[in-house]
Amino acid sequence: MKQPWILLVALFVFFAIIGIAFWRRFQQKGKKPTEKKNTKPLANTASVRQLPEYKAALKKYHLLLLAVGLLFITTFSSVATIASRPVTITTSRPEYENRDIMLCLDVSGSMNKYVQDLLSYFATLLSEFKGQRLGLTVFDSLYLTIAPLSDDYELLSELLTEMSEDPNHYSSAVAGRDQTSSSIGPGVVGCVNAFDKLEEQKRSRTIILATDNQDYAGKIVTLTQAANYAKRYDIAIYGLSTGEFRSQSEIDQGDSIYESDELKEFREATLATGGGYYAFSSWSQTNPVVVSEIVDQILEQEAARYEGAETLLRKDSPLIPTIIATISIVAFFIVVWRLGL
Repeated sequence: MKQPWILLVALFVFFAIIGIAFWRRFQQKGKKPTEKKNTKPLANTASVRQLPEYKAALKKYHLLLLAVGLLFITTFSSVATIASRPVTITTSRPEYENRDIMLCLDVSGSMNKYVQDLLSYFATLLSEFKGQRLGLTVFDSLYLTIAPLSDDYELLSELLTEMSEDPNHYSSAVAGRDQTSSSIGPGVVGCVNAFDKLEEQKRSRTIILATDNQDYAGKIVTLTQAANYAKRYDIAIYGLSTGEFRSQSEIDQGDSIYESDELKEFREATLATGGGYYAFSSWSQTNPVVVSEIVDQILEQEAARYEGAETLLRKDSPLIPTIIATISIVAFFIVVWRLGL
């Protein structure tokens, strides 16, 4: 109960009422006959008191008086219980489904004309997910985690908006000494390392990678090697290729006439992780990236289920005492009416 002191007060009031009643009764018994209220005795009532009908009526009267007392106690107790706000306490250990999704964006020089479109696309993706943890990592020669994994979508949306307004804001931080270099493989490795608890295999993890796969850093770590590193931790990579001229249908049908070695590596590396490969080209209206398709594929992955901390749930439960009080009050007035009080 949230207010148990009310029961103590009610108990004190109840015993005070009983005490006052007995005290007044005791006073009345101690009075002299002359002090008592004037009464007119009836003669020849002894024979009436012996009648079965009289005995039955007297017994009924006593039972009704007893009922009045019991109903008063029940009503008083129920109302006091309601006032003390009874609660039901249960323990709960909620179970959550969790997917971790890292948005991985290449911000090298060759990607300048696509960054704003990609940031807008990421914002659209953000609106499609609910309850997942998302993060954002950008890379060029170096990588930088802009937003660690979190379910604070409002904060991530603000970061995407700020970057969209100034796409080059983080470029200098990840460009390295050689402003023309671009390290795709190490950047993807950085996106993998941005996941927490990598050794926890039960977690569902996904990378949405946007790049043209034009690597000018000397292939220190290839995209294939980076994808294998992601695969080691069961991380699926969904690639958005800005260097792809083919339509999505041509890609899906395996048309490789216009496929360069970089695009082939990109496609094979992402598919090998269990992810997908999509064209993202602002110059070609025939290559739209379907948001729902990527979202649906990610949500089809079996989510990691984990139990939250055990919590105590306190819920007001006045229903039973309210029902008892209502019935008791109605019955009390019916009995009082029957007694003619």
